[in-house]
Amino acid sequence: MVGTKMLKSQFNQVTYAELAEWCNAQQYKKIEDKGDFYEVVDCTPTEQETQQANKYELLQQLKGVNDELQELDVAMMCDNGNDTTDVVIDNKVVTMTGDEIDQYHTTTMQKRATILSELKALQ
Repeated sequence: MVGTKMLKSQFNQVTYAELAEWCNAQQYKKIEDKGDFYEVVDCTPTEQETQQANKYELLQQLKGVNDELQELDVAMMCDNGNDTTDVVIDNKVVTMTGDEIDQYHTTTMQKRATILSELKALQ
């Protein structure tokens, strides 16, 4: 159906609905307005567009991980007076012991290393 054209002067609502239904069932297919007609087109992203989208997502993840690490670094300097510290994790205040903070810090550093490795692979 890619390449199917429908002149606007000969618009058929049933045919248009069938084309739209087919496009919705496919990945990266859509109906584009080409001025005097509609055409079913393939809008599969290029490898470069996919790579850019993946890079953007990884950078967003890295920012989140870096923010968590910064919060943990601050938390390590604070103490509630009973060997616990309040830490913001996933926008929630969590009370953690020093050992829990250390373990979470290690896990978060591993997550950061994985993200950086994936970013390097994209370059």
